[in-house]
Amino acid sequence: MEWQYRAIKLKGRGAFGDVYEVEDLICRRTVAKKVLRVRNAETLKRFKRDDAMLRKYDSSPYFVDLYKSDLDVPHPYLILEYAPLGSLQSYVGKLTDWKRGASLAS
Repeated sequence: MEWQYRAIKLKGRGAFGDVYEVEDLICRRTVAKKVLRVRNAETLKRFKRDDAMLRKYDSSPYFVDLYKSDLDVPHPYLILEYAPLGSLQSYVGKLTDWKRGASLAS
């Protein structure tokens, strides 16, 4: 049901994929959609690993929830819980106070 999601804004672009803030029109909530932009054997393998990791840690408070995924389409995607602060990597990378950064890890 690709029509279920309406793109709001491109939030980030990685080496092989894009992350969008999207509106789930059925559930009426904001979610993130991670789309595999560059599809080849290696990137698809990495994308499947992301999917498997999110499924494995689905009850962990340290990972976003995976709501849906479709890896068998021309542009595989993951529908994820929306994190308004962005990725942890981008957030921690901006910290200049090591004590504040360390407090996030504890």
